[in-house]
Amino acid sequence: MINIWILPFSLVGLLASWYIYHKKHHKKEKIVCYISADCDKVVHSQYSRILGIDLEILGLIYYLVLSLLVAANYLGSLTLFGFMIFNIVFVLSAAAFVFSLFLLYVQIFVIRDWCEYCLISVAMSIVIFLIEIMPIF
Repeated sequence: MINIWILPFSLVGLLASWYIYHKKHHKKEKIVCYISADCDKVVHSQYSRILGIDLEILGLIYYLVLSLLVAANYLGSLTLFGFMIFNIVFVLSAAAFVFSLFLLYVQIFVIRDWCEYCLISVAMSIVIFLIEIMPIF
């Protein structure tokens, strides 16, 4: 069974992604970060999109799907389209973990600036993956 502790971390990641999306697309306001001089430098960089899709939208999709899978698992469904939900969550969290490490590298060594909301998302992806691979939780 999937660890229920994935759900709150997924919801935090969802909120961070939503905040970036909301500020960037609806309000069209500068994103103010407290640990960086310019969050917009990260959020609007050439690395903020993959295959033409904004990363905050991918984050919204990832965290929403993950939350729904965990909820479905706890409501009694063990499979989705013939696949075990546990396996789907594992693959998604592993991919997000690796991609988050890449994005962290980009912030540190390429852009050389931080977005605290992006860092929250990175942290949530790492924690979710660790919860997924550590059976003691």
